[in-house]
Amino acid sequence: MVIIIILFKFLLLQTATSLKEFIQNHFYRETIVAINSSFNTIDVKLTFILYLKQPKILINTDNVANLEAFNNFIIIGPNATSLSSSINLIKHSINTKGRYLIIVEENTTEEETKSIFKTLFHFYIYNVVIYANWSILVTWYPYNRESRCGTVVNLVTKEKTENLFQNKIPKQFQDCYINVTWDELPFVIKIPFDKKNPGYSIRLLDTITEVLNITVIYLTKNVKYMSDKNATGLLRKHMIEKNIQMAFYVRYLPKPIGPEFELSVHYYETYLFFVLPPRRKILSSTDTLMVFSIHTWSLILVSVLAMAVLWQRLSECSLHTCVFQVIRLLLQGITQRVPHTTFARLVLTIFYFYILNLSWIYFSQLNGILNKPRYEPKISTIEELALSGKKLLFFDLYLPFFANRSDYNLIVKNRLNSEAPVLFHEKISYFARRLDHGIIESNLRLLFIKNYEHLNVVSKDKVKYDVINLLLY
Repeated sequence: MVIIIILFKFLLLQTATSLKEFIQNHFYRETIVAINSSFNTIDVKLTFILYLKQPKILINTDNVANLEAFNNFIIIGPNATSLSSSINLIKHSINTKGRYLIIVEENTTEEETKSIFKTLFHFYIYNVVIYANWSILVTWYPYNRESRCGTVVNLVTKEKTENLFQNKIPKQFQDCYINVTWDELPFVIKIPFDKKNPGYSIRLLDTITEVLNITVIYLTKNVKYMSDKNATGLLRKHMIEKNIQMAFYVRYLPKPIGPEFELSVHYYETYLFFVLPPRRKILSSTDTLMVFSIHTWSLILVSVLAMAVLWQRLSECSLHTCVFQVIRLLLQGITQRVPHTTFARLVLTIFYFYILNLSWIYFSQLNGILNKPRYEPKISTIEELALSGKKLLFFDLYLPFFANRSDYNLIVKNRLNSEAPVLFHEKISYFARRLDHGIIESNLRLLFIKNYEHLNVVSKDKVKYDVINLLLY
């Protein structure tokens, strides 16, 4: 008797031409993921799936791998209760944006069909078609006017030739509402209720929802999820329990918010920069010698010795006396005796003008050095900063952002052990008073520092700090 019933059901499935045509039209040559809790035994449903010509994967809900790469799903034989428990087991492993065909048991009532649609809607699975009573293809458009933003299940029966998977998510949402929680952040979010200057994130969301015809309800009682320590778990709890559909999410937070949530494409990035005090002047007595190069000083010394030897020949005095006379002429510009011969006077005059020109060049160059003193080398990269030994003062929060660098240990080694001020303005005041260490700041906060361009900002290396997304539940 049991065999006869199974054969009857199998023949019934084989004659269900609308179902076979639907699968052929919509899933042709695409991999199908068939989900059922009873694939451990051979029955008529499994036999029907095996006869399909498309590539297929059979999944038991008790043991599910990651299926997010697949778009086509067939769920066989559920009622609303069993469907809810099955989807709850696999909800983090499937692609909820895919196409779902539900093959229900025979004699399923209209209310049971509505209950299945509502159950899937609760799991954010919208693109659903139900095959009921071996002959009827039923779907639901949760965001059309009759369905009232998913609160009323309005069943739609269409011809098998139509594409029942189209237009489930419309371009206009009929003034449906979403609850949004927010946390005040500088520039990003100020006050959503201030229409003149709510912050650029609020302005962006308001613009998008206005185009989509969605009403945004900004909550008035919010926890500081982004700024309070360890508040991200509370954000997850509140969004699930209090029906909050959206939040602003900053990606510098240490842990993922949870598998139930989805992040939008980021729309803003902030970078960290190493900020050092202005470069100090290098004052050294050797600067006076650096007017001329070593090669030039060597030539000057050779010219002095040559003049001393020539002066010895012309004046017939000892060599050390001639050297003394030449050095005196070089430093004081005077000589003890004027030579008597014309040639000696000509040599002395030429050497005297040589000394005058040399002195003029030397003092003009020295004046430039004294008026424009040398500074410490400019630090342009994080590698140069690490090798320079400059002390740094920053929070533990910043460590993960450059932890993968080869010079990470040097940066940590140069970190000051003193307690850093917590507030931004206190940290900047501490930095400005001492000017003996560097700090780490975002490009956004640098704008608060007057004439920050006078500081030595390590500009060639940017460290990505935070990425702002919309968190969707």
